Parts: sequence; structure tokens; C-alpha cells
Amino acid sequence: MADIVITVQDTVTGDCGNLLAVFDMPRSTPLPTLSQAKYEYAHIFGTTNLDLSNLNNFTINWENETTHNGLHQLSVLTTNGVPDWWNDLNSAATHTFTSPNPQLTLTGTGFEGLDGVYYVNTDAQGNFILVEKSGAYAIYFSNSSTPPFECTSLKNTQKLAERRRSLRAFPNPVDKIVSLKGIPKGQFDLKVYDSNGNLKMKKRINSADAALKVNLENLRKGTYLILVTGEKYHRQLRVLKK
Repeated sequence: MADIVITVQDTVTGDCGNLLAVFDMPRSTPLPTLSQAKYEYAHIFGTTNLDLSNLNNFTINWENETTHNGLHQLSVLTTNGVPDWWNDLNSAATHTFTSPNPQLTLTGTGFEGLDGVYYVNTDAQGNFILVEKSGAYAIYFSNSSTPPFECTSLKNTQKLAERRRSLRAFPNPVDKIVSLKGIPKGQFDLKVYDSNGNLKMKKRINSADAALKVNLENLRKGTYLILVTGEKYHRQLRVLKK
């Protein structure tokens, strides 16, 4: 009679429940295509020291097509330059996205608590989900400030999003000159990034004027992130260049 081997995977169930079961992990099929998917919020469930409250956006560009597949981009743009303003996670990643039970392994990302092995999935709304392999915690990337459910250990970026509203730009969309309002008086660094995280402009500014004017005439059409930083001051917003 042949021996029967049963493999049991230890899972962690905390106040958020069994996160592997909650997010339907591991998924039984390969990860579907996520074409230039960008997310502004990270809702973190479970027990972890990971803190993504400085998230500006998370981008994944994954193609899973018959004739072509590949992870072309995996990146994080932060609001405070920690560990950097634009962080390329692709170089820190290995994956099995084309296989059943797709996984992502992150090593040397520079984000405390982010390195690890994760099951990956998407939900019906196109949100991207990472669940640490034992189920200890989950990261739910979304464009909604509202988490999919509430639990005691939930951490998210909602408070950060509320602080962003103090910086305003007009006109937006802009053709040449954009005016910024809401910056306190003082000296600040102003940086402009394109949608791929490339620094396109950097200058020292004096915000004594009621509205600070920034010339974007030489930039191509597209969406740009304007970041204004100073001592104990970090604000950013997006503008559309026509």
C-alpha cells in the first residue's frame, strides 16, 4: 500500500480573520494582465511593522498574454523620499505570475517590513492584493480611501490623503503656467515628476506670494506629480499638462 503524504501549511488567523481565505489565496490560476495599473492607497491588514503611509502611488505593469508576458514595471512613488522618491521594486522582485498559485518574492526593497514572500491576486474591482505566505498580513492596493472591510489592526493612507488637499493647483488641466496655492510662507524645494517617476524639474522656491507660479510649458502632454517639501512640510498633487 502506497504511503499517503499530507502537507499542512501553517496559517495565521488574527483579528482580521484568515487573510488567505479572505482574499482567496492562493489563486488557482495565473495572475491576469495588469496593464499600467496605478494605485494611490495601501490598506494593510494583520500583524506587521510595514508602514506605507508615505505612499503616493504603487504601479504594476504585468502582461500575461499568449504571445508576450513579463513584469515590465513594479514601483512605488513616495511623498517624502523614504527610502527614495521613486523606488524600482522590479529589480528586487522574483515571481511566478504565469503559474497557478502565483507568488511574488521581494528582497532588498529598502522599505522596512516589505521584504518577504507573498501570494498575489486581484479582485473584481481590479485592486491588487499581496498576502504574506503564512497569512500574517495583507496589503490591499486600491484607488479608494475606503478599505474593503474594517478590523482592529487595519492601517491605511487615508489620513495622508486628507493632508494632500491643502495644496491646490489652478488651472488644472494646464497649458503653460500653473499656480499653486496653500503653501505656507518660507523656502521650499519643488520637484516635478512624470507618470513613470522621472524627475523633470527641480527648483528652490520662495512661497511669499499668495499663488506660486510654475512654468510647465516645456513639458510634454501627460500627468505630472508636483511635490513641495520643506522642514516638517510635505505636500503633493497631480496636474494634467495639455
